[in-house]
Amino acid sequence: MPLVLFQVQSTWTSAASEKQRRGRAGRCQPGVAFHLYSRQRSAALAPFQLPELQRTNLDELCLRVGSGQHTSSLQKFHKDVT
Repeated sequence: MPLVLFQVQSTWTSAASEKQRRGRAGRCQPGVAFHLYSRQRSAALAPFQLPELQRTNLDELCLRVGSGQHTSSLQKFHKDVT
């Protein structure tokens, strides 16, 4: 089986995620949330993150599925389920 590599892209978090992380710090015991970016960057964050389906490039996935690379495992899954 060929080695398949995926690249994870770094993106800025959203204001909602930042607020959620801040809320988790100190929930069970005293704690502090550290954000490694400036207050200007924090103020410029998008209110919410796009859904994963909209921010993920599906080209590679479509090519892999279309190439039949996973056909045998799909057939096995189908047999197991039916």
